[in-house]
Amino acid sequence: MHNHALGGRIIQLNVLRRNLFRKKSAGCALYDGQRPMMETIVCHPGCTQQELASMLCITPASVALSTKRLQKAGFLEKRRDADNQRCNRLYATEAAKALVQEQRRAFDEVDAVTFAGLSEQDRETLRRLLDHMIQNLSSDGDVEFPAPPCFWKETD
Repeated sequence: MHNHALGGRIIQLNVLRRNLFRKKSAGCALYDGQRPMMETIVCHPGCTQQELASMLCITPASVALSTKRLQKAGFLEKRRDADNQRCNRLYATEAAKALVQEQRRAFDEVDAVTFAGLSEQDRETLRRLLDHMIQNLSSDGDVEFPAPPCFWKETD
């Protein structure tokens, strides 16, 4: 099988998973890019915008724009750091925490559909192969992706 056929399947899988997630989370008040941001803030309460940008590998400008929108929507609180008045700390509101839990359930449903029929051994093999591909891309030097965000951690 040619590499482009494998790459095409990865793209197809991503599109199908995203579409199923959108269907399961219809009516959600968060946009696609805001979901990982809110999950990260819930997992790391009190993080700064700079820390958030670093954790998600996005620009500080993107974080600034999104946090402003999330704050306006009532999902985010910015509080001045007690030791550095120029620094804002980010906190999810109770409404945001509930929404993140709802989104997590939708992701779990998508995962259940995605991995249906795969044995534990198949899943472990898939995890090892994906880890290998991630390492290939990460070792390039131009691409940096830190440790997986908290919402990707394996749970048993």
